Order: sequence, then structure tokens, then C-alpha cells
Amino acid sequence: MEKQKTLIFLLSVMLFLAASFIVYSWNEPTTPMPSGYTAPLNTSATAQNKVGELGAASFVDADDSDYYINPSGDSIISGKIVAEGEILDGDSSNTVVTKGYVGDIINTNNGSQVLYLVGKSRACPDGYISLERRWSTRVCANKTSCTTVEGWYKDAPTCSYTIEAGCSNYCRCWSTDCPCCSQGTCTANEWDEIMCIGMTKGDGEYLATSKHKISECTGEVVTTSDGYKICKYEAEVCPSGWHQFYSWSTTAPSLQEPVGTQNHTCVTSSHNWSNTARETCESIIYSYNSNYVAYHLQSYAIITHIGCI
Repeated sequence: MEKQKTLIFLLSVMLFLAASFIVYSWNEPTTPMPSGYTAPLNTSATAQNKVGELGAASFVDADDSDYYINPSGDSIISGKIVAEGEILDGDSSNTVVTKGYVGDIINTNNGSQVLYLVGKSRACPDGYISLERRWSTRVCANKTSCTTVEGWYKDAPTCSYTIEAGCSNYCRCWSTDCPCCSQGTCTANEWDEIMCIGMTKGDGEYLATSKHKISECTGEVVTTSDGYKICKYEAEVCPSGWHQFYSWSTTAPSLQEPVGTQNHTCVTSSHNWSNTARETCESIIYSYNSNYVAYHLQSYAIITHIGCI
């Protein structure tokens, strides 16, 4: 009986040693695996490739767990992300950027403060002015439809669509000898991101947003009623790299004279140098039968001076 116990003990020890040898001496093969074999993910420093999809609730930065990608929620990242192509310089149009990167690109080293806000139709806070917004598409439809473009623009993108107005059974928009359609304008009305720049006052070296120096103004440096220094240009648009400061401008009347018979004309109003929106008016062109509206024409006042930062 004692010999049997000793034999069982020795066999157990040998089995344990054999199993330990197999476990601790095994190395992951370096040659290609058979097609039916799936190599497990491990903690080694060796890169691993996977043909199929890899799913996870989140992907956390191994060096800093404060940064992560969450496929089903918000992600926190650091640095640059390339959407397509390579980053050749800081102005690459293929770079998806973080708030910090946006600030680095736009800011000059003079204290200009940039805010990059994400959220549906968020507005710039007090003390900031909007540079651009990432507009969402908007679909407007009647007889024909149009969809506004999506992307970063200072002003809301627009598109035109056609509607029928008072057409009889024998007179439709496609009838060249009996037009009866009106033209509508669709304007984007929502955005999901906005870029704001902080404003400063005083008699320092820079204009209102500390982005451009007073010495860079090739127009006339003026002070607004709110005490901000801006550059007044005798032009309709700001120079490249500059932005209009609110609606500061001077306008002149614009006369819209549609072509055709029985047409209405319109003359826009105007304003002197002030923070006033550009004036518009609308002309209505009628078909040969005055009961049928042909289309509308929009006229804009002529901007003769514009305030830029």
C-alpha cells in the first residue's frame, strides 16, 4: 500500500513537471499559421495583423488612458488625424484637427484667443466673433428641390428651387410659351461646429482680434462705436485672410431691372458707415399673362466700404 502511494505521488510530480515544461517553453510560432488557426492578441511588443474586424467598447491609449476612441460615443484624442493623404505642412486640407491644433494654426503669438465649439447651432460667447461655421445641409423642395452644401463657410450656403404659381391645366413650368413658375431660395439654417475669435480693445499694436497688426491695414484704421479698432477698406469684400467684423459696412442702392414684359423693378435701400446688414429687395417677373408669376430676382445693395479684422 505504501509503495502504491509513493508511485502515485511520483507520477503526479512527473505529470506536473511535464505540463510546466510544455507551458513555459512554448513560443508563439514565427512562421505563417495554417488558415484555420487564429493567433491570440498578446502583450508583446511585436506588431500583429488581423484580417477580420476587431471590435471593442473603446480603444484606450496605452501610454495615457486620458485619450481614447469610443466608437459609440465621444472620443478624446491628442494631436493630428489624417483624413486622407499626408500631412505635408500645417495648412494641409486633409487634416482632421483638434481644438488645440485649430488654435495653433489660427493664433498668432500675440494673445489672440480662438474658440472651437462643437454642438448644434452653438453661438460664440460674449467677447467673441464668429469666423466660420460648419454648416449642415438643408433640403428645400417644391416642384424642384435643392440641397445646400455642407462645410465650413462664413455665411450660410444657399441654393435655388422652382415652384409653380397659379398655373392652369394647359400652362406648366415646362411650357416655354407660357411660363408660370417662381424661383425660391433655400438657405442653410443649422451648423454643428463654429470657430470664434476673441476681441480686444485698446490702443495697442493689434486690431480688434489681435490677429492682424494695425500696421498690416492697407485701408483706414477706424474705431467702432463699441471701441474696437478695425480696418476699413474701400471694397466689397475683405482681403484674403481677413474677415468682416460683424456687419460693419457702407452700401449704395442697387437697381434691379428684370428682362421681359410687365416686369417690376426694385431699388434697395442703403446705409452709411455702420454695423448694418446688407439691404436686399426682390423683383417679380411676370409671364405674358400677368396672372402667372414667372420667377423672382433678388437684388443686393452695393457694398462700397467694409470693415475687416
